[in-house]
Amino acid sequence: MQAGRNARLRWPILVVALFLAVVWGAAIRLRRVRPSQLPAGSSVAKNSPNPGSLLAEADRFSSLFNWPAAHPRYERAEETFEGSGDRRNAAYARIGRLRAEFGTRSYEDIARDLERELQTPVVDGDPRLKLWGFAAKGYTDIEINAPTAKQDWEQVLALARELSDKKWTNRAQGELGIITFLEGDWKQGAWLVGKAFFETSSAGDIGSEIRYLQFIGAGLNEVNRQSEALYLFDRAIELARNTPGAGFPYMAYEVKAQALTTLGKSAQARSLLEETLAEGRAAHRLDTEAQVQTQLGEIELKLGDQRKGVRDLEAAGTLAQRYGFHRITAEAMFDLYGAYRQAGDLSRAEQCVRDGLAASAQIGDRYYLPRDLNALAELEAIEGRAREAETSYRRAEAIVEGMLSRAPGRYAEASLLSAVAEIYAGHFRVAAALGDTDEAYRVLERIRGRSTVDMLLRRPTGGSVGCQDSGYEERISAVQVQLMQTADGDRRAALLNELLEAEAELDYHCELDYLAGNLRTETASLEQLRRVLRPDELLLEYVLNNNASFCLRVTRESAGIVTLPTSSNLLDNLVKTYLANVGSGRNTEAEAKQLYSVLLQEVLGSGEKMRLVISADGALSFVPFEGLVRADGRYTLSDHTVSYVPSGTFLWLVRSTPRAQAPRRFLGIGGVAYTQVASSSAGRTLYRGLYDLAELLQLEDLPSTGDEVLAAAHTLGDESHVLLGDRATETTFKSEPLKDFEVIHLAVHAIEDPRFPERAGLVLGRDVDSKDDGLLQLREIANLRLNADLVVLSACGAARGKIEGEEGVENLVRVFLAAGARAVIASLWNADDDYTAALMKHFYEHLAGGEDAASSLRLAKLEMLSTFGNHAEPYYWAGFTLTGDGIQWLPR
Repeated sequence: MQAGRNARLRWPILVVALFLAVVWGAAIRLRRVRPSQLPAGSSVAKNSPNPGSLLAEADRFSSLFNWPAAHPRYERAEETFEGSGDRRNAAYARIGRLRAEFGTRSYEDIARDLERELQTPVVDGDPRLKLWGFAAKGYTDIEINAPTAKQDWEQVLALARELSDKKWTNRAQGELGIITFLEGDWKQGAWLVGKAFFETSSAGDIGSEIRYLQFIGAGLNEVNRQSEALYLFDRAIELARNTPGAGFPYMAYEVKAQALTTLGKSAQARSLLEETLAEGRAAHRLDTEAQVQTQLGEIELKLGDQRKGVRDLEAAGTLAQRYGFHRITAEAMFDLYGAYRQAGDLSRAEQCVRDGLAASAQIGDRYYLPRDLNALAELEAIEGRAREAETSYRRAEAIVEGMLSRAPGRYAEASLLSAVAEIYAGHFRVAAALGDTDEAYRVLERIRGRSTVDMLLRRPTGGSVGCQDSGYEERISAVQVQLMQTADGDRRAALLNELLEAEAELDYHCELDYLAGNLRTETASLEQLRRVLRPDELLLEYVLNNNASFCLRVTRESAGIVTLPTSSNLLDNLVKTYLANVGSGRNTEAEAKQLYSVLLQEVLGSGEKMRLVISADGALSFVPFEGLVRADGRYTLSDHTVSYVPSGTFLWLVRSTPRAQAPRRFLGIGGVAYTQVASSSAGRTLYRGLYDLAELLQLEDLPSTGDEVLAAAHTLGDESHVLLGDRATETTFKSEPLKDFEVIHLAVHAIEDPRFPERAGLVLGRDVDSKDDGLLQLREIANLRLNADLVVLSACGAARGKIEGEEGVENLVRVFLAAGARAVIASLWNADDDYTAALMKHFYEHLAGGEDAASSLRLAKLEMLSTFGNHAEPYYWAGFTLTGDGIQWLPR
């Protein structure tokens, strides 16, 4: 785990990451240009004779969050009203003027001035003035103290309802949603923000639309979905540019620069930040100057210029502390902590952490505290204060657990788990150093594979699964069918935007139904786990870290921790080389021996043959341990049966939960009629996968898949059922009583898209009389009701996906497990059509002969090695791995 994190903006971006599955769809439904009578300039005549017109004009600017343009108008109106003795309108203009000074001076000074205004008789006795004053103060207090801001917005909401003011009712609900997130209630926060966002959008509140576009894009960027984030930032910028009088979208520029930096486009990021800095200085925005300096410092650190990076960050931190910009202070201090720690200056690093903690505590929200407590714990551990480090880690984890218990959906939970993984990995490292195996195991199991376990625990015992409004699914299917039928670039771009909107609509209306109430995650104790292990099983849970990497080794009789002789960075590079060589068909023996030496040599010693059950971490999730090579040249699978699990808790849950045997033996689907082009596949190698939806135009038939399915059905007996050719469609497959089959085998193309991991799926046939698109995607698989001992995904790369830290890999395997499968076999890389068919033939022969699934897969691979000899490189057989409980198979 990395010691530092990406840049944090002055808003709680980790919170906003939860918006992505809930509210961002409406952001796409923007009108390209909004007509407006607002003038584009910000100057105002000093001798304007009509203060009422000035006030109305200032209000229109402020509604668009263009405070630099609103400020002189409020200021002039205030002077004029005071001169004429109109105390009421002077107070209104003064409140607007104070709010317009946001960022140009101390937030706390502005908040105090607004509090004084609220206490005056003229404001206190006027509901409309009170609403205006509390709204101005609420926007300010969110940067100072979240609980105080909540009180402000509750006042606004009550007054807006009393006055039947729909605009401010919606805005207050949205701001209270953000604060509810800050308090840790994700589900309620998502509902409030979603409701407010849809209503402000439909009501034409352009300022709020731009504001939320920036928030939601920032959230997507935080969870490494830069492609979607950049799209939303560009839409926010476009909407602001096309709306005369709209304010400069500072966050869109700032976080777009962050996304570009993550993508390695530092020059473009710098250009955006310089434009933002110039705009901020022209508007006298000190907070923008501090924020941009912080981001520039982060870029310099990333590029290796330690001196310049520290200089920028120190300047930003000084400015932020001077004016009470607490969120920016916390961000700058956290970055400085990382820089000083890397330089070995632990004293200054700790001072930065404590300054950052003080800033976070001042704000009063809970979302920065885990990050800063983690940093403090790391320093305490480095300095040998292990017990103090444990206390800091536990404080951080307690906050995280509160947030996780109220996650609004499975993607939101997985995103947070990924973001906080380093806290649990650090705590594991401290517990390991103290020799406390029980504590190390407990910490790891609180996060590893957690969303998969939670999805299993949340599954209803009866009735239907998932969102039952099929209209959203039908819309997605219709758009994807059109994408399959056109190669026109402009048309595809428009359809992809429509697809994003349709997916988000589905998320918004269905994802919040995911929780029936607050979640209580059930974690297996070490004693419980050991009781479900067989005498010949060895569970290996790997934990990778830059400082030290570990393997938690658990048998039925004992448990212990082995320190690995390398760091995660070195392992990552070794894995990359290994996988690159596998993919290109080059010899992998050297890397396979190195990986065995690091990962298994000390862990296994010279012991007897065992069943290895592996819970991987990070890049190790893509390594087939059975293909690693001992010093004497023997593969791991020569002596050991290897399978994989999301976590020890998952294995315990599957083995300890009674389940009735499915009444039917086998369901297979293959021989799908894919061909849509006239090209011939004769003499060419065929693979069972594609990269994204664009390649659906060029899908080719997989001749061996039909025979593969028929052979498996014949081997397993009369209770088998197959879907071939024209019957191998998504519609037909989903209409089958899937929970009645012990084994489900899908020999098809697979699709993956690293930019949009939730679109991963299996490509089945399409029934022209159905509204299905032929794509069985993650969200649809999650809603299936399965009772299978085994699901076989005989397709390319179905075990690949997005790594979500300690949580695991977001892929087809995990979602089939969550749908109720006890085990899933899938490939880590491209699956050659002919070799895959041969491997599957051997596999089912052993399965029918009474071997369990994991042993059957091992024996099939050994036969491939025996049959093809030197031609059977790991590329052809090692990619297929079994995840889940590989021993649950009762021969008939």
